[in-house]
Amino acid sequence: MRRRSLPLSLPRAVMWLGLAICVIAAPIALVTGRATAAYLMIPGSTVLVVGVVWQVLVRVGLGGLMRPSWVAIGLSIPVTVLALSASPLVLEKLEPSPTSGWLFVPGPLLWLLVVWMCLILLVVAVVEVSQAVQAVGPLRVDVVVDGVRVVVGCTLWFGLVVVEPWRPLLPLAPMAIALGMLAGWRSGRNGSNARGLQVSTSQVLDRISDAVVVLGPDGSVADANDRARSLLLFGPGDRPGLQRRALLDQELRVGIAQDGERTVTLVDGRVVRVRVTTVRELGYPVARIVTARDITELERLRAELHEQASRDPLTGLRNRRHLSSRLSSAMADAARTHTPFCLAMVDLDNLKQLNDGAGHLVGDRALIAVAGVLRDDKRRDDVVVRAGGDEFMVIMPGTCRDHARERAEAWRAAAAAVDLLGGDGDDAGRPAVTLSIGIAQMTPGMLAEDLVNAADEALYVAKTSGRDQVQLTGAPDSVTPA
Repeated sequence: MRRRSLPLSLPRAVMWLGLAICVIAAPIALVTGRATAAYLMIPGSTVLVVGVVWQVLVRVGLGGLMRPSWVAIGLSIPVTVLALSASPLVLEKLEPSPTSGWLFVPGPLLWLLVVWMCLILLVVAVVEVSQAVQAVGPLRVDVVVDGVRVVVGCTLWFGLVVVEPWRPLLPLAPMAIALGMLAGWRSGRNGSNARGLQVSTSQVLDRISDAVVVLGPDGSVADANDRARSLLLFGPGDRPGLQRRALLDQELRVGIAQDGERTVTLVDGRVVRVRVTTVRELGYPVARIVTARDITELERLRAELHEQASRDPLTGLRNRRHLSSRLSSAMADAARTHTPFCLAMVDLDNLKQLNDGAGHLVGDRALIAVAGVLRDDKRRDDVVVRAGGDEFMVIMPGTCRDHARERAEAWRAAAAAVDLLGGDGDDAGRPAVTLSIGIAQMTPGMLAEDLVNAADEALYVAKTSGRDQVQLTGAPDSVTPA
């Protein structure tokens, strides 16, 4: 990066401009013999101080404070002094000098200007040194020295105004400051690339997309970056600055109680992935570092993909994968509560012939119609799935064999009333929808695989016995003829 394009180029140019104005003041006074050239020191020193302040603010990331309104307020004192420069309130005495260019006695307004400039330089010196101590990068000491060098030089310059015997040396002060700034500029030029690494810890943290919070031993918030203040510390309706000393969300406070990584759902529905690390000194915990990432959208997409993976796109029913995850837990609940439990396997008869004879569109209508029949009869705890192809399965908690058989007969009747052609065509050639159904009831000690095999055996009997009927395991007299 070329030096003139660096953020500090303009503030440094302003500093050099102020020095240049101050440097030419003494030669002008000596050449012309007019002591009034001393008044150039007022705008020159003002511009110099503005450049110093601007440079420090840019370096610590506060360059945005150099707004026109703030600059106007800051310049009000030097502008007033310059406007009243002919008044004895500024200089009580001013006369030419063949050695220094002038001799003067400061008035009250000049004292005010000196105090104003010294206070501003003191403030910016404290800001720069404190930021440099917290900075990351290899030139932290160099930044401190660079800032102190300019500030001390300016302070000594204004000290020459205060100490009367030193006042003749005042024209030499700008040159000394220029040499100090030149040395700082040259060292900065040699390490310009590394100087670009001088940023404060807060600047680094505020540019991290994850939330970072530092908690004290008592759980209070010691520090937090911008993302943490919006994600963890303040709710949607809160103003920044409120609840500064504690995390707002109760679920989050529970989630960070121990070190490790975990997913926490906040009370407002957002989902965050949280990592907690305890910082220890001499074996005692002194702080906890909490990092969090908002994964709400990721979890939504994951849930959406899971929903798509567990649902049949044609009928809208759950698929066999969902059955596998639900059957075992439903059977365990039935065994614990000693309630009856049945599983029905429902087969759409002759789907292949229906597809070949009437077309796959009609076959799809038949599958959708059967799914609608089963869905319409579904109770709150039932689970209806399309197991694949022409086969459906229904989990029926709290249902005994006789009740399951009654419901299966109702399914057969509802399916038989389905009109696949929508009123078109000859009734004699209209395809019929018939169901073969096998039902198994859970017995003590039975596993999910055993129950599925039992229902499948009952379905096999129903299909080999002529189809369009209901069969129950262990109950051959329960055959319902077509």
